[in-house]
Amino acid sequence: MADYEVPEPTLNAAPFEAGEHGQIAVKVIDDRGNELMVVKGLSEAK
Repeated sequence: MADYEVPEPTLNAAPFEAGEHGQIAVKVIDDRGNELMVVKGLSEAK
């Protein structure tokens, strides 16, 4: 197992008005530069 420090997570978000498609996209970038993006309907978002 690698010996490394886990960085504190950061959250960059701003309020927004729901658009005509009613969807939200969430993008996560880890400390190695790997990206993950998920698009969900606002009715699914928590």
